[in-house]
Amino acid sequence: MKQKQKNAQPKKHPITTVTQCRVPIFWPTNKPPRSKNIPDLVIENDWGKGTIKQCRLTQVHRNLLDVIFAYHKVLYRYEDGCVGFLVNLYEVQKCLQIEVHNHSWILSKLKDLMKTIFVTETDDWVITGVILRKHSYSKKDAGHTPDKFGLNKLYYLVFEAEFMKFFDLDMHVSYFQLVDKIINLKSPVCQALVRFCLSHRCLNMDL
Repeated sequence: MKQKQKNAQPKKHPITTVTQCRVPIFWPTNKPPRSKNIPDLVIENDWGKGTIKQCRLTQVHRNLLDVIFAYHKVLYRYEDGCVGFLVNLYEVQKCLQIEVHNHSWILSKLKDLMKTIFVTETDDWVITGVILRKHSYSKKDAGHTPDKFGLNKLYYLVFEAEFMKFFDLDMHVSYFQLVDKIINLKSPVCQALVRFCLSHRCLNMDL
C-alpha cells in the first residue's frame, strides 16, 4: 500500500455521517442474534436503504468506531482512498469501559468489522463492502506496562476505501464532546437513537 500522506500530529477525523446515523448498519443491541444462521439486517426509510449480510455488528462496534475516530493518535491517508489510524488499545478499551487484561476482546470486534459486508443505498450513491481492511501492532510504543496490559505498542488500523467514501459523499457528523456520554448510556437503543437525533439540526417527529 503506497502512502500518500502522513500526519505527524494528531488530527481529528469526523466521527460519522448523516446517512450512517439515519440508515445504520449496526443492530440497536449490544449482542448480535444468537441464531447459528444470523439473518441479514435490512433497514429502509426515507433516507435510504441499508443491507448488512449476516450482521454481527452492534452498538458495541459503533462505539468502538466512535472512539477510534475521536481519540486516534495519528492519521494516515493513502492514494487508494484507505485511511489508517494509530490508536492505543489500552485507552480505547478504557473509553469503552471494558475491563480486561489483554487485547483479545477488542481484536474479536475488529474481526467482525473486517468480515461483515454492507450495502448502503441513497438516491445519489451506493456504497458497498466491508469496514476494515487490516489491523496489526505498530512499532511505536504505546506508553503502558507491557505485562500489565498486552503488548506495549500502538495499534494500526486501515479502513477500507469504500467505507471511507461515506466521508467524501455524505455530510459529516461530529460529536467529540458527547462520545463518552453516549457510551455511558446503558441502553444500546438509546445510543442508536441519540446518534440518529444528532444527525438532524431540527427534529420534528414522534419518537
